[in-house]
Amino acid sequence: MNYENESWSGKMPNIALKKDTNNYDEFFKTMLERQLIWKRRFIDKLPMPWTTDEIFKTGKFTNVYRSLDKNSMWEIEHIILDDTLDLRNLVWKTLFFRLFNNPATFESNAATKIEYRNGIPSLEEFDKDEWLSYLKRFRHYGNNPFTNAYLISSVGDRDTHFACTVLPEFHKRIDELIERCRKAYDAQALFKYLKTFTNVADFMAFQLFMDLTYIDKFTDRNFMKITEDSATTIGPGSGLGLRLIYPSAQTQYEQLTKLKNLRDESQQWFDEHREYGDFPYLHFNKANKQFYISDVWNITLSEIEQWLCEYAKYWKMKIGEGKQRQRFNPVTKGFKTLGDNIVIQDDFKMPALF
Repeated sequence: MNYENESWSGKMPNIALKKDTNNYDEFFKTMLERQLIWKRRFIDKLPMPWTTDEIFKTGKFTNVYRSLDKNSMWEIEHIILDDTLDLRNLVWKTLFFRLFNNPATFESNAATKIEYRNGIPSLEEFDKDEWLSYLKRFRHYGNNPFTNAYLISSVGDRDTHFACTVLPEFHKRIDELIERCRKAYDAQALFKYLKTFTNVADFMAFQLFMDLTYIDKFTDRNFMKITEDSATTIGPGSGLGLRLIYPSAQTQYEQLTKLKNLRDESQQWFDEHREYGDFPYLHFNKANKQFYISDVWNITLSEIEQWLCEYAKYWKMKIGEGKQRQRFNPVTKGFKTLGDNIVIQDDFKMPALF
């Protein structure tokens, strides 16, 4: 990943510098502030504004914790925590959901006639032609079955491609996939295996991996030995974040080492900078099926990698360069908002947070 030819490259720190201390501090400070914005808004239930930071006031940024985003919350409640699903169907429906990453696609709707448990056909129920027919009905009513958060596929007819090629392959190989997951000791090897599936490249392989780690994170099923803290990937966004903090770290090994350093040093930084606020670490109680926050440190490689991406976007907004973020425009009257700028009705049911 070479950022030196970008129009804004002259505003990056000198590539010979081992560590940019200002950007290092700003990385953690913005990470803390983003999590405090979430707490002020949803836990403390304070009115706007939830921050004095002008960039956070107007820009859309993901949550520090992936599981707090609206789509992941839906997946956790409706699929991961469904004790009635056997392991095969739990894995199948977890992957099925993330391939579309749009809760609306799976919510019961009389017009589109979706009647499956969790809104997703089981392994026994799945029929590619029936699912394609459903997707076409869903589009007929003006809906997009795929997420708008990122490009799922560049294939022209995505509905047919996913219903008739992508999903049938996962269906056919589900037992093989489960066996690979259960025996995996190397997260990178599992990433590589997931990329053998149609339409799964680096980004999607990591997303599927993260969802598979949720099975152990939120339940007692003892599915995989590796976790979201076992390994991560470095994409263009997180790579830029690392370039801003550790300019001279150029090889993949150096960058992964620095990413792990950020994780390991995060607790000390937050403890030593309490003048900015106490970090509300997110935890989950499996027995009560509840999220809760505490002052007990809980930051994984996943959170660091994700925030490196968001910090890179923050930095670009600060210097007025690059692709600017979509404006954040929350709607709260008569609605709840979960995640970032996702509006849902007040009667939306989710795992009790506290």
